[in-house]
Amino acid sequence: MSARGAFITLEGIDGSGKSSLVPVLEQALRADGLEVCTTLEPGGTALGQALRPLLLDNPALELTPYAELLLLIAARRQHVEQVIRPKLAAGVWVICDRFSDSSIAYQAARGVEREEIIALHTQVLGDFAPDLTMLLDLPAEQGRRRAAPESSLSIETDLDDAARLDFQRQVSEHYRQLAEAESGRIEVLAADAPIEAVHRDALKRLEKFRLRFQNV
Repeated sequence: MSARGAFITLEGIDGSGKSSLVPVLEQALRADGLEVCTTLEPGGTALGQALRPLLLDNPALELTPYAELLLLIAARRQHVEQVIRPKLAAGVWVICDRFSDSSIAYQAARGVEREEIIALHTQVLGDFAPDLTMLLDLPAEQGRRRAAPESSLSIETDLDDAARLDFQRQVSEHYRQLAEAESGRIEVLAADAPIEAVHRDALKRLEKFRLRFQNV
């Protein structure tokens, strides 16, 4: 039986429904008697919270894709060291809204080589990775209708609507490629279904994972 907590991440394009799914998963795990910590990126630590307004909707900084990536990874390393690893070691289950897959999908869509992003993550984080990732797969058109304007990263705020939609399509495609490459970790959920159906699907997958993880 595993005494370590599990690390679960939620991924998807803007508007895919990650934030509404976090409390659903949290409640289910707590009902099973597990201690749970919810967190998000960018954020989760004082450094992450300080960087969040710089990375979200701040085009005046004119961040390049690579500079944005470096800031995200720096905040992620702090997040792992200060929050995620200690919680997991204490037996707490951690649910995080976005993690490394977001950086790979979004920064690759901005033109940074995906292999370079992965290599940089490996250099900074080693082999640390989520135990389970739920990818909420949603057509970009629906995501743009649902997403709040302030959810966009700084570079995207300079794009017109057509360019933003095309960008989200590219992000979505990079997510799908990640899911194909890591099918053992990434569970793909059809996020264009009614929200109740999405949550039921997520809970079923969570239960299967929980039973498997706790019997390792």
